[in-house]
Amino acid sequence: MLHRRFILRQITRSPGQSLLLALGLAMAVASLVALSGLSASVRQALDTDARRLHGADILVRSNAPLGAPLVAAIARLEESGAVLSVAVHEFNAMVRRADDTVSLLSSLKVVDPGYPLYGEVTLASGRPFRDVLSPGVVVVERDLLERLSLKTGDAVQIGSATLTIRDVVLSETDRPLGAFSLGPRVFVAGADLASLALVETGSRVRFRRLLKVIGDGDPEPLAAGLRAAAEGEQERVETFRSADSRVKRFFDNFLFYLSLAGTFTLLLAGLGVGSTLAALLREKRRTIAILKAMGATGSFVTIHFLAVLLLIGLAGSLGGLLLGLAVQAGLSALLQGGLPVPLRVAVTAEALWTSLGLGLLVLGFFGTLPLLRLRATPPAAILRFDAPIPHRSAGFWVVSILALTLAALMLRFTLSDGQTWGHFAFGVVAALGGVALLSQALLRGCRRLRGGPLVLRQSLRSLGRPGSAAATILTTLSLAMAAVFALHLVERNLDATFVRSYPTDLPNLFFLDIQPNQRESFRRVVEQSPRFYPVVRARLLAVNGRAVDLDRERRRRGDNLARNFNLTYRDELLDDEVLQQGKSLFGTGVAVPVSVLDDTPGMEDLHLGDTLTFRIQGLPIAATVTSIRSRTRETLQPFFYFVLPETVIGRAPQTIFAALKIPPERSTALQARVTAALPNVSVVDLGETLRTFSGVLSRLSAILRLFGGFSVVAGLLIIVSAIVATGSARIREAVYYRILGARGRFVLAVFGLENLLLGLASALSAMALAQAGSWMISRRLLDLPYQVFWVESALLVTAATTMVVAVGMGASLPLLRRRPAEFLQARAEGD
Repeated sequence: MLHRRFILRQITRSPGQSLLLALGLAMAVASLVALSGLSASVRQALDTDARRLHGADILVRSNAPLGAPLVAAIARLEESGAVLSVAVHEFNAMVRRADDTVSLLSSLKVVDPGYPLYGEVTLASGRPFRDVLSPGVVVVERDLLERLSLKTGDAVQIGSATLTIRDVVLSETDRPLGAFSLGPRVFVAGADLASLALVETGSRVRFRRLLKVIGDGDPEPLAAGLRAAAEGEQERVETFRSADSRVKRFFDNFLFYLSLAGTFTLLLAGLGVGSTLAALLREKRRTIAILKAMGATGSFVTIHFLAVLLLIGLAGSLGGLLLGLAVQAGLSALLQGGLPVPLRVAVTAEALWTSLGLGLLVLGFFGTLPLLRLRATPPAAILRFDAPIPHRSAGFWVVSILALTLAALMLRFTLSDGQTWGHFAFGVVAALGGVALLSQALLRGCRRLRGGPLVLRQSLRSLGRPGSAAATILTTLSLAMAAVFALHLVERNLDATFVRSYPTDLPNLFFLDIQPNQRESFRRVVEQSPRFYPVVRARLLAVNGRAVDLDRERRRRGDNLARNFNLTYRDELLDDEVLQQGKSLFGTGVAVPVSVLDDTPGMEDLHLGDTLTFRIQGLPIAATVTSIRSRTRETLQPFFYFVLPETVIGRAPQTIFAALKIPPERSTALQARVTAALPNVSVVDLGETLRTFSGVLSRLSAILRLFGGFSVVAGLLIIVSAIVATGSARIREAVYYRILGARGRFVLAVFGLENLLLGLASALSAMALAQAGSWMISRRLLDLPYQVFWVESALLVTAATTMVVAVGMGASLPLLRRRPAEFLQARAEGD
């Protein structure tokens, strides 16, 4: 039988610790609710509006003009009245002012009448898109008007055509306008495609045909018939259910990395809950001893205190649910600009049960272990003011193993990918273990110090007082601050490398889609003799006769062998290349040689003499590996995974690009000259592109900082909880100091220095971890030169230390105001 008054009294007698426990639990629940709710909202929006996102029932995609059999199959479906069809061509091209003074790389979408088949393209004028776009006019994104100083009604030059700006596009169905792209969107009518004169052999154009099924018919049988007419992997036919849109890929990747950040936050918040819970139960030792002295059994103690934790857990879980929904609403608002369908924030049964279940799971994980130890508290502990904690029993370790197993399963559920789960779990365990060991070493070192001023010695001893959570505070705050610091340092390195000071030895302008017969003209326009890089598009079919598993490759994160590759031809190594294997680039006596870069994805075990089979323009070509190259430095210089002789692929359809280093003050004029003389050539200003990327990264990192802030708050709650839990010890120390003649300033100095040492150790440990982590990200993943940013790092450490001291002293001052006489009287009465 449960004694309700006893249960409620235990909560009301410890309001501070109960509130802290509920807040810590709310942080843990809120992080998961916000993450799972946001993921569910995005995926529901993508699944519900799949037709709108893809703009069709059936999608036909290719990087080359569709073959005659597939075009004929589509025409037969149209003639039979089974489908409606529109053609879409997407590519990047330069858009110029009519006076040729300035130009801008833009993302062109050339569409037939009837586009879009589903969804809508929203215009600033509010008029229907189909009524606005017509031959001779364009619809552009507002960014193009601002950067070229144009307005609606002005003329622009695209390729060989002069077109008039008719309206401004605000959003479109199948593209996240807020996401990273090489330039603003420009819609062109399909009738103007030929007059642009931009689609040449080998041009980088994405060819699409969008089909709408008439009536309520199933698109799959029609798609199956089109697949039979398609040319292998070059022409892909999918339905809206199976197709993978750019919007979906963007959010899948972003939510994946967000789930890692959210899970990390959840683990740190869980540590905070565990520390707060242990402190709360430590306060109840004398109560448990009194119950035991009056005949209460261990089961009675366990059941009633589990009920106490259950009530606090329910309150914290419900609070976390509300906080998580509020955070989800904020995240949805940040992401809504990049999603062409509305995100809905709603309280679902799944979110409710998830939050309540997680709260109870966290309490069960961290509450059972302290209870198992405290239920063994002997009645004699009532006679001791600081009763020792019983030793860990065998049952304690059994429950610990079960709890850890349950936590691992929960983590596996959160991160559905098994390999990612393994890597993440290993990384978290290594980080937690390393920081925990470092914390223990620091605390032991502090306790062994004997010299120095009295204030310092007493502060160091205070870190090891009974019930101190110094090790937990150091561990949690170090990891939480490290995540926030590392994110800031990576952003600063990106900004310093590409925005503030672009590398002086790297090209900043890339000229794409130069045709083979335009090399001499290009040299005259740029007044230089640049190196030309020919590009031949191809797919890798097989390695040593074994076909590439396209499904498995597409499931791989990052680069993979299922994509189209850019082959090139030349007879010499680049300046930043060396041969790792092979005596020369192509050897001798090999009919079709190929040189492979050593970091080609999926080819780590490649050897000389192995065979690679490519498909170029529908024709299979088997090449023998004659050399393996390596790059001497990781830079933004052009590089190719596969290099073949000109005699093999020199006559294949191709385009050429060149890279130049041009002073910023000459860049705009040169771009205008090139696009005026060679309209088909696109110019990518890499500095401007990377500045745009940096802006997108800053917006996304704001979301990651939010989860990092949850972790920091969890660490601060541990500080407050530890101070409240050790309140009696702190009061006793302050009283003894005053009885021995110390003044109030000395007492404040001891406790202030204790918090200073704790904050400084946490901040320095966090900065060391952040510098190591951001160095690995910058050097290994982003190939950037790394800067430490000593001044900013010192400011971050100072700010973090100040925050810890402020929180610690704010929680300590009310305890230190208690008069010695009040404490001694309470001690004499056994309170």
